Amino acid sequence: MIYFIETQGLVKIGYSNDPRRRFHNLSIGCPTVCTLIGVTEGGKAEERALHQRFTELKVRGEWFKFTAEVNSFIRENAISLEKPVEVPSINHPITRYLASVGMSVSDFCVKVGISRAHLYRIMAGQNTTTRQLKSISAATNWVISLEELLLPETTTPHTTEGGRAAA
Repeated sequence: MIYFIETQGLVKIGYSNDPRRRFHNLSIGCPTVCTLIGVTEGGKAEERALHQRFTELKVRGEWFKFTAEVNSFIRENAISLEKPVEVPSINHPITRYLASVGMSVSDFCVKVGISRAHLYRIMAGQNTTTRQLKSISAATNWVISLEELLLPETTTPHTTEGGRAAA
């Protein structure tokens, strides 16, 4: 099977008889969070064909830039293996920004260079770095400030006992 592993704006296009085991082994040695984003039928010949197709995006070995073109190919041809993640609050600054500009989460993730699952973890306050937050802020043309990304809960209404909004 052909597998696609995403991390930090890169995607590994590889071949394995057991993509989940391969993912596990790669994740152990990788200093960043990796996501197995999909698999599709194929062997070494199909893997080589994909490497050739995306050769201009090659970074090193089997790692390629995770562009809109690559993301589109994966979405159209692979079975998604991302674990379901809790979607952040509609009142999160990123959610509000995307709604205001009419951009999908997937398109925003391609622009920033991260997976949807990783964005949701960042929005939940997990697995993030200042560099990633700056990239997200820059991707919004600084409409969302670093402070909003660091303290998104301060932008939601506070509630009193009984769940009513505080005055």
